[in-house]
Amino acid sequence: MINIFLNKKIIGIIVCLLFIMPISSVSADSNKQLFINNFSDWPTQGTVGVEYNFCIDISQDPMGDYLFVLFDWGDDSDSGWLGLYSPGENICSSHAWNESGDYEIIVKIKNESDVIVWQSDTFYIHIGAPILQIEILLGRNLRVTVSNVGDGDAIDVYWSLDIVGGFFGFIDYHIGGTVDILTAGNKTSVETFKAPCGFGKIDLDIRVGASNSEESVYLIDGRIFFFLIIIL
Repeated sequence: MINIFLNKKIIGIIVCLLFIMPISSVSADSNKQLFINNFSDWPTQGTVGVEYNFCIDISQDPMGDYLFVLFDWGDDSDSGWLGLYSPGENICSSHAWNESGDYEIIVKIKNESDVIVWQSDTFYIHIGAPILQIEILLGRNLRVTVSNVGDGDAIDVYWSLDIVGGFFGFIDYHIGGTVDILTAGNKTSVETFKAPCGFGKIDLDIRVGASNSEESVYLIDGRIFFFLIIIL
């Protein structure tokens, strides 16, 4: 009788497991689909110092839990745990990278019990940096060309040219300009300016920079003869 009782008990456990296992399997597969990150809307390339927005759509959670979301930006910083969010909400966070390079973004979601219930695949983004160059064509008229030879857009570009000196320091010449955005690999030529007129030794101070790029400064010695500027 004891053996029969034990066998019946074992059979009962096996039957229960058969009913439970499919349910658990469906729940696990369903859980993978609860949080859908639409990477197709995310930028794969960006520029240093420019803030980008990243969003994730959360489908309905059958458990009805409130959720927290964290964006790991891959540069030793993250968004912190954002929330509480109800299932079905669209959650967004923005970030700007300070250095050029390739970064890995991961999104994590946890429930109210501090249990990580979902983690995204790794998303890769390349952050480029602008490199600005300035060319000044000397002559009776000055023509200024600013180029971006980097792999990132330059934002709020500015440039200036100061020429001082000449006999008795009569020359005090200044020109400058701005460009809202200079995309990677492009250049802009500024309208010509009438050169200063004078004689003697002069000092040229040339500067170019952007809000997301360091300023480059060129200090040059020269001489001027009427409108002719000679770089020493």
